[in-house]
Amino acid sequence: MKTTNLQLEYGSHMIVLLPCLHRTQGPVLEFGAGYFSTMLLSLYSQTRYCRTMESDRHWLEKVRNFFPGCRDVSENRGHDLQYISDYRDAVIEDHAWDVVFIDQGDYQSRAETAQLVKDKSRLVIMHDTEIEELNAVLDGYCYRYDLKSFLPNTSIVSQVDDLTWLAEILKAYAD
Repeated sequence: MKTTNLQLEYGSHMIVLLPCLHRTQGPVLEFGAGYFSTMLLSLYSQTRYCRTMESDRHWLEKVRNFFPGCRDVSENRGHDLQYISDYRDAVIEDHAWDVVFIDQGDYQSRAETAQLVKDKSRLVIMHDTEIEELNAVLDGYCYRYDLKSFLPNTSIVSQVDDLTWLAEILKAYAD
């Protein structure tokens, strides 16, 4: 059943994030904490390592209090919530990231983050890609899938995964 531009607000990325998490098993990196995505990562962190980075201290504490289970962290599992003043200073070389979810507040920063993780991740998911200035960096990836049936739009890019499996899963929502 095709849906056209259904307004899902903050949670429209969940339609894409869930199958990407389900398909992978390795570490997950999130830029920008949120109730929907961070909650989902908390569930997946029972069996894998997840890191959420947030530049708004107040918002990070609010999210941290909402997910009290994010405290037990090891190299192989758990959910590590970190404050970072500038996303360009993010430590990303310590893991081979299976999934990177980009949803930080500043759109220019999102484009920089997508470039930063381009060769350090398997799947990169970016929220709000109906905003044109976010698309130039995503076009530089080898593979791309855009879910435009829901607003805000969400795009998935990869240097190594052709994303055909994702297109098959989401064909009911394709434009």
